[in-house]
Amino acid sequence: MRYVWLVNQPFGLKGIPIGILVQVFLVLLWDGLSLCDAGHQKKMILWRREYRGRLVGGMSKREHLIKTAIDLFQKHGFHATGVNAILEASGISKKTMYRYFRSKDELVLAALRHQDGVFRNFFMREVEKTGPTPRERLMGIFDVAERWFCDQQFYGCIFINAVGEHANKGSPVRQVSRDFKAMMRGYILELCQEAGLVDPESTADRLAILLEGAIVTAQVSGRSDAARTAKSVATMVLSTGS
Repeated sequence: MRYVWLVNQPFGLKGIPIGILVQVFLVLLWDGLSLCDAGHQKKMILWRREYRGRLVGGMSKREHLIKTAIDLFQKHGFHATGVNAILEASGISKKTMYRYFRSKDELVLAALRHQDGVFRNFFMREVEKTGPTPRERLMGIFDVAERWFCDQQFYGCIFINAVGEHANKGSPVRQVSRDFKAMMRGYILELCQEAGLVDPESTADRLAILLEGAIVTAQVSGRSDAARTAKSVATMVLSTGS
């Protein structure tokens, strides 16, 4: 009877979440081990428990903790979000959390590093869609920013917010945030170089500052049109830097 559910599904194996497929595999393997010795059966039980402990909705518990933390840090801030709030929202025990992160500070750093990769990849991918030429993509930066600002889940830049809450200049949080901003500026510089601008370094600095100003204005004033204002200034910057 335990296999009837799988057989009666209206979709093929391709549509079945990987977590379910693994569970089915474990059930079948368990049945095959039912005639084995007690030692093998005990190992199988431990394996199944370990597997169930690793996944939450198809992702690892570590990743689930990080994503939950990012959501809460963005909405409520870093200092205002305690460990208990993260555990309650994630449904993960404190013991499990400390298995992956020795402190909240470690979780904060892991969350920022994760968001760094996720956001930059998203942002650059969207910018690349805005036009076939480097100049068009430089202008497209502000179009993508405006769509971001209009999102109901826009809470400003998590890296700017992180720096604001960590006053120590030597803080690892500040270093991760500086690295993120440097890589964003590096992407803008690449586009300026590809566009053949006379002074790509200076132009990249100006465009990066325009983007940062638009982000803060949109966050503080709630003005998504800050991106359009920045874009109009960026047009003048490009005309003088070409």
